[in-house]
Amino acid sequence: MNDESELTLTLGLLNEIIRREPELGDSNPAADTLMINVASNLWYFYDAYIVCFCTEGDLLSQWRGYARPGGYSIGLDPNTFPHTTLTNLDLIPVRYDANAHVERVRELVKRWRVAFRFGYDTASDIARRLGLVFATALTRTAVTFKHPAFHEEREWRLVLPRLQVETEAGPGHSVRYRARDGLILPYLPIDLVPGPEGNSPARLREIVVGPNREPVLANLALKRYLLHLGYPAASFPVTTSAAPLRT
Repeated sequence: MNDESELTLTLGLLNEIIRREPELGDSNPAADTLMINVASNLWYFYDAYIVCFCTEGDLLSQWRGYARPGGYSIGLDPNTFPHTTLTNLDLIPVRYDANAHVERVRELVKRWRVAFRFGYDTASDIARRLGLVFATALTRTAVTFKHPAFHEEREWRLVLPRLQVETEAGPGHSVRYRARDGLILPYLPIDLVPGPEGNSPARLREIVVGPNREPVLANLALKRYLLHLGYPAASFPVTTSAAPLRT
């Protein structure tokens, strides 16, 4: 993930709970030190590459945030996503319940205080291995949390976690880099339409044409483009957004 704010929610909760509840599970200063160190240097241990999807296909806040202006909202069939064939990919719903966030992190702290009840040398290889184990659990928790203010998105995420000790992210997934918003952005190309059948029309459920000053032209151009790609006419619904045009 390249957005630091996506992780600070969970990392902030972790530090708060460790400080506020020293006796939770099993008092263990060594475990607390390890957890705080991992949380403070998470990118040293672990990466998470994510594709984000919204359950709602015609949402005004999404058009405003990502369309410049207009655009198209593409409804995909999750049953054909590559997580069904690649074991290192997970399709997971995002959680927006603040109380659930707290309880999940409390359980994480409690469990790892018990697991790391033996002392260790922080410079040892075993400390790094323990750090990798905890970083895995912490990252898998963090990528499912989002601030309640974004609950209307009803987001799902296709997640590929990657240990920093690995040179590759998995079969066929080499890290690449591109520029975006003045930053160097690492990413992994993932084919959402794998297999010999290629762009099967069954993989698209619908397309919503976004708020546009030329809605007729936007619809016509889309339908011609779909025919150009080999999608039969009317093989899935194409509708126009009900959201107002942004001025």
